[in-house]
Formats: sequence, structure tokens, C-alpha cells
Amino acid sequence: MSHSTDGIAIIGMAGRFPEAPDLDTFWAHLCAGRECVHFFSDAELAALGWDAAQLRASGHVAATPQLANRDRFDAELFGISAEQARIIDPQHRVFLETCWAAVEDAGRNPRALGDRVGVFGGQGSANYLVFNLAVAGELHPSKYFSTMVANAPDSLCSRVAHVCGFTGPAVAVQTACSTGAVAVHQACQSLLNFESDLALAGAVALQLLQLPGYFPDGKNIYSADGHSRIFDAHATGTVFGEGCAVVVLKRLDDALADGDPIRAVIRGSAINNSGTVPAGFTTPSARAQEHVAADA
Repeated sequence: MSHSTDGIAIIGMAGRFPEAPDLDTFWAHLCAGRECVHFFSDAELAALGWDAAQLRASGHVAATPQLANRDRFDAELFGISAEQARIIDPQHRVFLETCWAAVEDAGRNPRALGDRVGVFGGQGSANYLVFNLAVAGELHPSKYFSTMVANAPDSLCSRVAHVCGFTGPAVAVQTACSTGAVAVHQACQSLLNFESDLALAGAVALQLLQLPGYFPDGKNIYSADGHSRIFDAHATGTVFGEGCAVVVLKRLDDALADGDPIRAVIRGSAINNSGTVPAGFTTPSARAQEHVAADA
């Protein structure tokens, strides 16, 4: 029996989301239609040093879909010292852990995958550097280089490759909301071009702000009440949350030959850009999205 050589198999995956430490829990929330946005109580805000009444008066919405245990990290497992782990962006830590879990989900040892493994991924803003390390004085000239490397978006995928011994492409992807999807596309291209024999692709985002929630002003894309109502007439905007997801990809014929667990097959992918959109810079183009879907 012959098989197509242009398909990409998903042979492993892992994810961490608000109120869902794994994909099974996340799927259960989806099936139940559960909204996992956390609304901070006045007591919680007070514990963080904020006056809830004053915040409400200024229009603040105390809502954030927040990742649990984002401050926990098994540094020893990855051969990272406690001192180094302290200055590494939590987004890097969570992404590394999720990559590890995704490879284990594929039934493989992350340190025994071979050399030609690619890593493609992106992260959210470097808020940890700005709101935590800079305030704590970690940007002193004597610590500047190591601190910047530990927080640079460029280091996200390279750190995974370094820990696991991968010598395939390690590419940081930064395309805002589409980062995870573009990372998967680039990983597929790397496999189809035989630059990689296996590829990890995903994205991570943590808010890590001193003040939970946000200030909608009617001009930005934030929801007025902390709820995201997708494709709904009552939608007022979005709520930026936290999470991480990674898939393990392999050429379909190789996955079939090796007996890998195949979760899904990617038959095609494509990327483009919105170009000029009259409604504004952060507004997607419906026409451009129609074209990229057709191309895929």
C-alpha cells in the first residue's frame, strides 16, 4: 500500500491552559462550554496591593485567564541551576516543560530523538524582564548579558534545543496572534524540505503583569466586561489570557513506517498577511484570511 509523502503527521502534543493543566482537562472544558476566565475578587486585589474600588472607578476589568503554577519549575530535570532558573523568563520555562511533555506524549525520550530535530515557536511580550527583573536590579552591567539572554524571544527555541541536544533548526517565530499557527507551518516546511526529521512547534504566552486585568477604553480590542463572545452579536472585544501548546510533527510516511501514534494529519498549510486594512492596524482582513485558507 502506498502512502502520500506530502502529509505531516501530528504524533504527540501537550498543552497548559487556564484551569486546565493538560489537554484532557482542556477538552472537557470545551465540551462543557466552560469559560475559564478568572475574575479577581476585591480581597484578591487587596492582597496584591490594589484598591478594588479605585480600580473599578477608573474602568478596570479585573479578569484574566491565568495559568496555574507558572512560578513552578523543575530546573534540576533540565540541568539548569536554581540561580539561572530564577532569571529565565517563565514563558521559556513553561515552553520547555510543554515541549518535553509533548515528546513524552509521542512515546519518546526527549533526550534520545536524534540530532535532526527542529524547534519552532514564539512567546508573548517579555513582561518578566520589565516588571520583575528590571525592578529587582537584575539589569546591572555585571548581570546584563546573562539576564537578557535568559529573557530574549530569540532564546525560546534554542533553549529547548540546547537542553535536549537537538541540532536541527531552532527558529523563534513572532507574528502576534498567529504565532503558533505560523510556527506549525514553518515546522511543516522544514520537514517537507528535509531540514528536519522531527519537529516541535508551538507557542506560549503569559501576562506576568503587576496588575491583573486591563482597562478597556472603547478604542482598543479589549472586552468591556471580561467575556469573549466569539461570532456573537453581543461581543465587545477580546480577553488576553495565558497558555502554552506544542505539537510534535513528522513526515507522514516516516510516521507510518515507524509505527508512531498519529493524532491527525496536516495536508496543507499557508501563510500571508492582511496588508492595508481601513479599519486599523490590529484588524484582520477577511479577504486575506479567505485567500490563505484557500491556499492551504
